[in-house]
Amino acid sequence: MKDYIKNEYSKISAIKKELSLEKAKSKNLEEIIKNNLKSNLKSGETPSKKSNSNELIESLLKKDKEIEELKEKLSRYPFELDKGEKMISIIIKSIDQNFLCSVICKETDKFLKIENKLSELKKFEEYTDSLESEIYFISNGKKIKKYKSLKDNNIKDNDIILVKNDEFE
Repeated sequence: MKDYIKNEYSKISAIKKELSLEKAKSKNLEEIIKNNLKSNLKSGETPSKKSNSNELIESLLKKDKEIEELKEKLSRYPFELDKGEKMISIIIKSIDQNFLCSVICKETDKFLKIENKLSELKKFEEYTDSLESEIYFISNGKKIKKYKSLKDNNIKDNDIILVKNDEFE
């Protein structure tokens, strides 16, 4: 799982770099076209008289298409990683062994966000149904602070987090 996450992270980074390069190329081509059009208008030529101008426009359209394809690729990922952020996988497991779930998230995510994702799962309902009991999450022997990030809670890639309902005490 760790290799998979690293592989996906490197794919995202590569796509972001490629998108950035394509944006720069596109902007450069736009400037060339603008300058070319200005010089053509000053010299009295119309843009249609220069085949070079048509080539630049075609190239610009091609770059725009590539940018859109890269944006579409980026949209397939569940979240966008900012510079310096890491993607991690955590495993949520109940004390009674009836619930097991792996979650891919950012180390900067607040734990409350993870808990909200879990609450959307049908399998997790039995832990949230009882209004009289409170749910605890434990990592490395310590109770997780829900309003802190995974990093602040010292949760790392592939850590197992136990779900404890005070009914099981």
